Amino acid sequence: MVEPELFQELLEWKNQHHKYSLANAFAELRQICVEEDYTLEIPAR
Repeated sequence: MVEPELFQELLEWKNQHHKYSLANAFAELRQICVEEDYTLEIPAR
């Protein structure tokens, strides 16, 4: 059994985070790198 308020909070959290995709995460990461003037060094293979 779960309290109705707690269940409602879970549903709200799920709805907010469900719309966040991997593409959004990478876009946010790229923006942070630009703001911090960070470049990713990729070693030779």
